[in-house]
Amino acid sequence: MKINILEGNPTAQIEDRVNYIIQVSDSIQSTGSILASMIQAEGDLIVGLAAASVARLPIGAVGDILMVNPAVAGKLEYTDTDDFMMKSDTGVFNIRDYGGTGEGLIDDLVSFNSAIAAIGLAGGSGVLYVPAGVYYISGVINVTEGVVIRGDGVDATIIGQVDGVHDLFYFTEQYSGIEKLSISGVYGGAGPCIHINGASNFYFRDLRITGTGDGIVIENCSIVNGSNFKIGYYSNTGLTCKNSALDVRIQNFLITATDGALVGTGTSGGIYLKDFVDAFYCSNGAVLLGDYGLKTDATTYAAGSRPGNSFFNNVFFDSQVKNPLYLEHFAGVRFSNCFMSGGRTVGAYASGVYINHCEVIEFSGCNISNSGLHGAYVSALAKRITFDACFAINNNVGAGAGNGIHFENSCTDFSVINSACYNGLYPAYGTQVYGIYIGTTCTDYNISNNNLTDNATAPIYNGSPTEAERSIAGNMPVSINTYADTSTKGLVELATDAETITGTDTARAVTPAGLQAKVSSATVKGIVELAIVSEINTGTDTERAVTPDALAGSNLGIKILQQTFVAPTVNNVTGYAGYFVIPPAFAGMNLIFVHARVITAGITSYQSMQVVNITDTQYMLSTAMTIEDGEVGTDTSADPGVINGALDDVAAYDLIGISVDSVHTTPAKGLIVTLGFQLP
Repeated sequence: MKINILEGNPTAQIEDRVNYIIQVSDSIQSTGSILASMIQAEGDLIVGLAAASVARLPIGAVGDILMVNPAVAGKLEYTDTDDFMMKSDTGVFNIRDYGGTGEGLIDDLVSFNSAIAAIGLAGGSGVLYVPAGVYYISGVINVTEGVVIRGDGVDATIIGQVDGVHDLFYFTEQYSGIEKLSISGVYGGAGPCIHINGASNFYFRDLRITGTGDGIVIENCSIVNGSNFKIGYYSNTGLTCKNSALDVRIQNFLITATDGALVGTGTSGGIYLKDFVDAFYCSNGAVLLGDYGLKTDATTYAAGSRPGNSFFNNVFFDSQVKNPLYLEHFAGVRFSNCFMSGGRTVGAYASGVYINHCEVIEFSGCNISNSGLHGAYVSALAKRITFDACFAINNNVGAGAGNGIHFENSCTDFSVINSACYNGLYPAYGTQVYGIYIGTTCTDYNISNNNLTDNATAPIYNGSPTEAERSIAGNMPVSINTYADTSTKGLVELATDAETITGTDTARAVTPAGLQAKVSSATVKGIVELAIVSEINTGTDTERAVTPDALAGSNLGIKILQQTFVAPTVNNVTGYAGYFVIPPAFAGMNLIFVHARVITAGITSYQSMQVVNITDTQYMLSTAMTIEDGEVGTDTSADPGVINGALDDVAAYDLIGISVDSVHTTPAKGLIVTLGFQLP
């Protein structure tokens, strides 16, 4: 391993240059009197500076870069070469040495371009250090290969774009980057603040861009990394990738068209992917408050001409005006753990997700809620669209005809599985009509294992019920999964008056109004009124008929389990007090009632108990039942226990445990627990 000074005469430079670079390589060499001590062990370095104390620093690997600051005796700062993303012959050039004042009083364009030219003459790679200050720029800063623009931080180094007609920073060659500064652009300007065109192996980070037409534009390059940045108050786009932008990764960011009191439009999207964009990775960020959140498009739909093969993880897309996600000509994309909500402008309500002319789009673990029209809209020109473990809740904020997930007529090859599409979680927002809407002539679809309860009109609208290649199964409520017959609950067609009078149809159902077409008499069998649950409970009606369902829903259909778990003279303690085993006769029932009773009241604090389905490893109560200070039962408690309606069902031989989670300071004695079950 050697230690090699990379810039000219280090002894002279130590007097007039703040920083210089040392590189680690594969043999030992000392330059001048700068290095007094050498390697002690593999991975360690001891460097002595002239008239400075000795410092010790671990070295990562061959090619790693060390920045030495001689103003602090013996101080070394370590930076990995992967972080630098530039050539090994790197130097540090201070803009102040080339006329830059940082006072915000003059045009510093010439200073920047002169410093970059000097870096080129010195070997072609280096750091252009821009100390804290304000620098106004009237034209284009053309950044060449291997040059990194580095400031002192977003609150310290501020670059002001003067006219907005031209690009501000224009990167056209590889191994370059920009970091640790703020850019104040021109709102509505034609030139982006940062234009990366052909500059592969590029990075940007620790940036803040405010006021622009387009914040960052990336094209004709590959391997671009962006992190820890904010783009705010833009008129067109926050970040654009287009024209063969490949392997672009952004993370830890905020892109917002409206920034505080500065209200921007973002007409083409916070993130805009245009034409051939491949392997775009986006994570841990938010795109807010423009016309669109993410927008994609292409001149043609052909492979190699459209954006695709991309991944979005943990990103919040919100747009008050139009669609948070507007996807056109997009293929091979996955959205994971993302939130989409927006399109709530009065009079122009829009869907949270709009998908047209796309294929192979997967949403996994996403929340698509509170949008103006549909949660997600899928057009007939989209295929292979999947929603897995997603939420589509309280959409249709505009109170129109919005649904949770809407598949337009003639859609093909789509799935909604393991998802929840219903109203109720955000009642102050919208009330969607159907949880899932399937248009006419749709083919090859799978709607399985979804919670579709509590939608305004029905859980699902199926306009293509006879499609052979369809699967609707395992959804809640169960009646939507199949067609009804005399032994199976399911979808049913209503009978006409003529069919009711004929009385031979075995497939159609009769409505109360239809029943009036056939009225009973003394000699003709006809209509009979069905008893309701309260009439069954009273038990005195001699004219009405009882259905199996009404009987099961009455008091006669309730089954009780009761057991003493703690003897009357024994203190309650935390832990499982005891267990029930569900009898086969209780199979398929729901827990509808819980009560706990002690014999001798406890003093101070309270006793808390949970009902646990040990077989299914889940709590059956969303709020535990408690017995309060000096009381003997949960019936007088402020928290008598709330049953979790999603986890209340039991199967034969389920093991149910009574868990005592806390007890009074002076424990209560004795414990009797009662559980009531009834068919749903």
